[in-house]
Amino acid sequence: MVHVLLFDADCGFCTRSARWLGERGSSYEMVPWQGFDIAAHGITAEAAAERIHAVDGDHVRVGHEAIAAALRGARPRWLRAAGRVVGSRALAPIASRAYDWTAAHRHQLPGGTAACELPRQES
Repeated sequence: MVHVLLFDADCGFCTRSARWLGERGSSYEMVPWQGFDIAAHGITAEAAAERIHAVDGDHVRVGHEAIAAALRGARPRWLRAAGRVVGSRALAPIASRAYDWTAAHRHQLPGGTAACELPRQES
């Protein structure tokens, strides 16, 4: 079964974060979405650029749920525990908002550059 965490290779923050998690022995392979057949999993380029995706065979998780899945697959117990917390139903609204804020501000976070900034949504 495929266990892949798709990140944006054009974003320094995303690349650093994926590398950090990969170094902690996640069962997920860290793969730039730009080099993965996203269409085969029903993911558009726009969606992949905006949010992280975890592909587990035919199942796709997005945003905080993708992060939670990858954390649950890490070796250190504290990261697995963090994955259970982030992915819990009780904290889903908070974890989702925290993920959305992080994605929207990734260009301002460590390793982030102007290339990381997401296009602004028209109101």
